[in-house]
Amino acid sequence: MVLPPNLIILDVGSHKLEELQTLLCPMPRQLGIYLIWLIKQLVKCIIGRNKILRSEFGKHFSVIYYYFLSRRKYDLSIISIEPNSTVALPYILKLSKRYRITYIPAAVLGHDAQVVSDLKVLYTYGDSISHSIYKKNQIINAEQKNICIALKLTLIWNGLLRAGLVTNNSEVILRMNCEGAELGVLKDCLEAGIKVKALIGSIGDVEKIHGQEFECATQEVIEKLGVKYHYFKGDDPSTWHEISYIWDAYTRSYRM
Repeated sequence: MVLPPNLIILDVGSHKLEELQTLLCPMPRQLGIYLIWLIKQLVKCIIGRNKILRSEFGKHFSVIYYYFLSRRKYDLSIISIEPNSTVALPYILKLSKRYRITYIPAAVLGHDAQVVSDLKVLYTYGDSISHSIYKKNQIINAEQKNICIALKLTLIWNGLLRAGLVTNNSEVILRMNCEGAELGVLKDCLEAGIKVKALIGSIGDVEKIHGQEFECATQEVIEKLGVKYHYFKGDDPSTWHEISYIWDAYTRSYRM
């Protein structure tokens, strides 16, 4: 059996894989997102008569060079977990041309789950591509309310181990934005002994959905895992500059 690479990207709540596309294989869509955002920033500066510092020009050039002009390839595998296959599959197929991707069409159960597997209502809000097994204080799109399989991350990880897709020594970069299930994911990482070396993405929905108490519990689990959390969203170019240095630090030894 061929062993998987030591670096695993565990992508929980993949949506359109925006973050992984940005980091691993930027496409014209990412360039368009960045240029539109950049133009808006310049317009704000002009209207506000603010001076555009040379350091800001340097940042923008650095971002454009890193994501769109330089070429990088890594020795890694991706585990993508996303319940909405209609949204995810086209982007999984694109990225799979460059990297090995294992796709799991399921939601991940949160910290309040009483079972390891379940069928859950998958709520869609407005025209968003984001879906959640939790109700939010937003208008629900009733036409897109579906049922999905939901699994504990420990169950998924143990299955991946049995299938030989990961090992007990695999180093993991955890990228997640799973609409309220983040605390459950982190607790399961701790329970399963997953070697998480970095946490990137967005975990703000824990507080929005469950409250301050569970946000504090989330920070405690992050401390127990011994990792740092780095905010990053593929549709928010203001996060791209800082994450490029962070990503490089974690993945430099896996470059091919």
